[in-house]
Amino acid sequence: MGWATSVAIGLTAATALFAAGVIRDPLVVGLALTTKNPLITLLLLAAFVVVAVLAALAAVRARTPRTFDFLWSQLDTTSLLPVCLAMFLVILLVYIASQLGEARLMRIAKITDKQVLQREEAARRLHEIADELASGNDVVIERDDLPFNVTVPGEVRMKVEVEIEPDEHEIEVKLPW
Repeated sequence: MGWATSVAIGLTAATALFAAGVIRDPLVVGLALTTKNPLITLLLLAAFVVVAVLAALAAVRARTPRTFDFLWSQLDTTSLLPVCLAMFLVILLVYIASQLGEARLMRIAKITDKQVLQREEAARRLHEIADELASGNDVVIERDDLPFNVTVPGEVRMKVEVEIEPDEHEIEVKLPW
């Protein structure tokens, strides 16, 4: 229910911004503002509105001729100033997202490994993951001889889901944090 509320809040805000002519794609912005927690969605929305308003004010605010002329002259040259400013803004936004705890808005990696294994081999692999989890160290998942280290906090939520369908049975274990 919380996720549906969050989606509704994000899409409503994005539609309003689209109607005001601030953005061009309300669906992308609405989904980007969506989290599992409606309170975090409202905080992200408030931060987004503040940034949009500040950007609009900066765009219409009178600038000193020197600053404006300098920036404008750099856009027509081979200067790296526009690229550096753009990179600075991207890094700043990534930092802000990580501080809000919403780094999941930008998935860094997702590894999916589907194989047909003997029951004993599947149990052995689950034991390996469980042993690393119990050790307190990072859990290491290897894919194509490339290790992926996952730092797991001391407390996690555990979700075990069993699905029984006519043509397939499934046990799914998730450890989100």
